[in-house]
Amino acid sequence: IFFRHEISRKNAFRQAFSLPICYNLSKLETGADMELTSIRKGRDLFLYLTGEIDGHSVAPVRLQTDALIDNNAGISRAVFNLAGVKFMDSTGIGFLMGRYKKLSRYGIGMAIEAPDRNADKILSMSGIYTLVPKI
Repeated sequence: IFFRHEISRKNAFRQAFSLPICYNLSKLETGADMELTSIRKGRDLFLYLTGEIDGHSVAPVRLQTDALIDNNAGISRAVFNLAGVKFMDSTGIGFLMGRYKKLSRYGIGMAIEAPDRNADKILSMSGIYTLVPKI
């Protein structure tokens, strides 16, 4: 399985000035696309996910999200914006719980923002909101 990971030189400039960082992550074999954009605002790191969070797309997103967390260990909170997520299965819950555990090891809080109706239903049924607040 091949993954394409595009990061422009502009992203280094963008990160230095707290502008959006965009990672385009594509699974070339199936055409499933997932995009991760991050913006640091003060002591908060906002992670905007778009596309589908499933077993086929989560691996590169997990790697990039973990790298962003490691590179921003001084933040107070990571906010996962799911407004652009069109589909999420149990893999998405596992992805979010894994990031929650990683953030907890750094003493960083986590929140979920703007999940669509279907993702919100799955997240509510899973009980994730007892650990991670929805804002």
